[in-house]
Amino acid sequence: MLTAAIYNADHINHITNQNPAMTGGYADSVGQYQTKVDPGGVGTESLSPNLAGELERLRFCIARITGKTQWYEAPQSSLQQALGGTVPGTIATAGGTPLTLRRTENDAVDRTVLSLEEGSGAGAKAEWKVKGGTANDVTEVSLFLNNIEQLRYASNIKNRYAPQGYLTPTTGVPVIVADASAQTSLFYEPLVGNLVPIIQNGVIAMRTFAPFTLALNNPNHAAATLYDVFLWDIAGVVTIGTGPAWANSGAGTSSRGAGAGTTELVRTNGLWVNAVSMTTRNGAGTFAVGAGLATYLGTILIDAVGTVTCHRSWGQNRKWCVWNAYNRQPLYLKAGDSTATWNYQGGLRASNNLAANSLTVLSGLAEEFYHLGLAQRLLITVNAASDINVVNGIGWNSVAAITGRRGTGGTSTAAAAAASVYQTVTAEHIQEPTLGIHLATALEAAPTAGGTAQWNGGEDDMILHAKWRG
Repeated sequence: MLTAAIYNADHINHITNQNPAMTGGYADSVGQYQTKVDPGGVGTESLSPNLAGELERLRFCIARITGKTQWYEAPQSSLQQALGGTVPGTIATAGGTPLTLRRTENDAVDRTVLSLEEGSGAGAKAEWKVKGGTANDVTEVSLFLNNIEQLRYASNIKNRYAPQGYLTPTTGVPVIVADASAQTSLFYEPLVGNLVPIIQNGVIAMRTFAPFTLALNNPNHAAATLYDVFLWDIAGVVTIGTGPAWANSGAGTSSRGAGAGTTELVRTNGLWVNAVSMTTRNGAGTFAVGAGLATYLGTILIDAVGTVTCHRSWGQNRKWCVWNAYNRQPLYLKAGDSTATWNYQGGLRASNNLAANSLTVLSGLAEEFYHLGLAQRLLITVNAASDINVVNGIGWNSVAAITGRRGTGGTSTAAAAAASVYQTVTAEHIQEPTLGIHLATALEAAPTAGGTAQWNGGEDDMILHAKWRG
């Protein structure tokens, strides 16, 4: 017989067994344990038909927050680790507004904002750290690997994205001190650091590098031709090579050209890159590189087929065939004729009538001034009751005209006998920035014939020089 006492006891038993410890779980199998349902967004809600549906939707949100495939997988870091402290205020976003998380500290001490250890190996750890400024802003961001700083980006360092190496014709020697003649390879060596900026997916990434070798000795690099040198990424590997030949490699007429098939450059966020798609080369190998993906390092002039030359010593036909766009160093060339003496009276010509008394200078960008000078010692003999004048100068891409200030000398006498005098005449020219290669030639003239002009050669009596940076 069902009595009120029995009914009430059964009802109380139902209530007691409805507590969480007695209610069945929503995990009868791994598949059910992994079940998730997208709850939708505002206006597109997916309503839960029951408690199981609520759990499915919560699981979906947990997986989104942790970034894991399954909602119960352990995340790489907690919100506390990511923020280095507490989460002030609300972190909810709407309408696609980016999520902003602020730390409570804001000072000049490196603070860890993200620490990653999972999957990086026993004892390995990567940390992103920031420093704050007086304006309640972030001024520096740095990456540490195993507590050793690898990268640092600061708002007050404007050239952080600049390549940190230097193109050189001598392996292991960024700044050479001796002649490097007819070199068949070019090298990119660390100078101020070992980082280079590489553009990937529209983002500039600083990548570490070991010295690169660029092979030149093959038909891909033609004689008396200008080429730009680039770095780019191929399937995660940073690669070096030259772009297409310049459209014009003449002295005083150099031009990269523009458009398809050229080595046209464009500046992106202060970084020079290739403006158009191009075929690059290293040795006999060629590579296709898309527009805007190759970082420009500098420009080279191929001397003979597949070689470059950089002179430090005095002599004839001096040239500098490697120019760096970044970390520019002082460059100089000095030239002259080794002939002891020669006599000349007449119109303007190359010194000792040799075009080899010249310098070839190079700038890959029209950003550097050239300071050129010519100093030469002469023995001037004037005839009795006569006079004589001499002139030297610098021919900029010409042997028919002097550019800049000419050097002048001479003497005269009213005496009845000839007289001699030694003089050093000096010419000078400051050339504004100009692109490509240029030829500076030592010139001489003795326009009056009232005596003889003996021109002196040798480094101690004659130097044509050029100074610039690259």
